Amino acid sequence: MKNSELIEHIEEKYDVKSIQYNSLSLWLELRNRIFTAISLGQESTLKINTQTYKTILFTVFYGFFNWFKRYDTWILSSKINRLNIEGKYHDRLYEYIGTKFNKTLFIEATTDSHYNRKKVASKYIVSKSSLILIEKFVSLFIRTKHIDLSIIGEINKDFNIDFNPTYAIKKMISQYRVMRFLLWFKKPKVVFLSPAYTAYGYVKAFKENGVKVVEVQHGVILKEHFGYNVYKKFDRDYFVDYLLTFGEQEMDTFKYTNGISYNNIVPVGNYYLDYISDNFKPDKKLNEILHKYKKSFVVSLQEIDKTKSLVSNIIESAKQNPDCIFIFKPRKKSIIDYGVEYDKLENVIFIEEIDIYQLIMQTDFHITVYSTCALEAPALGKKNILFNINNLSKSIFETTLTNQITTVFVDNLDEFNKLIKNLNVQNRKEILNAHGSVMKSGYKSNIDTFIKGL
Repeated sequence: MKNSELIEHIEEKYDVKSIQYNSLSLWLELRNRIFTAISLGQESTLKINTQTYKTILFTVFYGFFNWFKRYDTWILSSKINRLNIEGKYHDRLYEYIGTKFNKTLFIEATTDSHYNRKKVASKYIVSKSSLILIEKFVSLFIRTKHIDLSIIGEINKDFNIDFNPTYAIKKMISQYRVMRFLLWFKKPKVVFLSPAYTAYGYVKAFKENGVKVVEVQHGVILKEHFGYNVYKKFDRDYFVDYLLTFGEQEMDTFKYTNGISYNNIVPVGNYYLDYISDNFKPDKKLNEILHKYKKSFVVSLQEIDKTKSLVSNIIESAKQNPDCIFIFKPRKKSIIDYGVEYDKLENVIFIEEIDIYQLIMQTDFHITVYSTCALEAPALGKKNILFNINNLSKSIFETTLTNQITTVFVDNLDEFNKLIKNLNVQNRKEILNAHGSVMKSGYKSNIDTFIKGL
């Protein structure tokens, strides 16, 4: 069953709108975790443990006194979006947007530690850990026993999953309560965030208080995405006023959904892709290594367990193709987390210190299962090879990345080896032209126009 079919089936069969806490429609927060549990076997890639809470406590005072100023704009983002540009860490999604307002506050989440404030480009920044800590305290006093969760029990039974809704319920309620309280004292004119489908409590509080809410695309958006395909109708206060997308293709996702309004989808492109295309400087040490090989490939890794076999497949291919070099780029996990023996192969390298976009620019081809980089690599003039493990690549990208000039799919190691033996590096401009509808150009002028119309 496709994701879109699963959503329609569940939201049609079960009275999901009846799951409420006072005026809050809890299903909106529950649905993503339930659908992910059914399709991928786990509710989330984020593992909450003792170290998570240590990080929250350690970072809670980061930029703390910036909370007490007034701002035109708030930006809810994540440290993972920050990239080093000329010695300063810029938010690749929001940095330019933040400069278009008189005063902007970055509220940043992190899973480890924040960058030194002197090295951060954003002038006003605080840790989201402050909010999370307050929300966790508030959640201790939220009682869920009186909420009718019989429908969740039915879904668990029918789909053979063991989903516990308590965490998601308390998260949504506490987000809503804390943000509504905060807005009594500090209220910006506009808030930017991503993704909105994990912050329904915030969005509801913002919209009720007359604050405009804008989401910026951070990853893949398509009809099969649980976060964006909403079958049931809910109050518009749960959904952002605008969604800024990479290109025009994402608009098709919202023609028939009851979530974000189709008329409020605005294609703007991608700031960092425009920047690095114009300012790319190859890493000298890496260049010395790459010149020894006929072809070079960068592999963007992900955290979902079902994509782990990508690493072993590529390592096996490296053994059979000694004239090719394969560079693995971990996302959140460190190299040791993958538990593979690669150091005996000269043509397999794990690199953490160079960002994925620079690696894409410096190599010949990009490989992934279904990372967002599959949308971004052709915008940098590089061809995708999507390793279709468990049919994940095709289920996500088959209807979006349809041009073989930009993307090819392989189903197994044999197909992959046959492909790379006969693969030639394509003309960069040819790939860029074929990818135009997926990634819009002229990011800065597009953002300027959008903000003038807010």
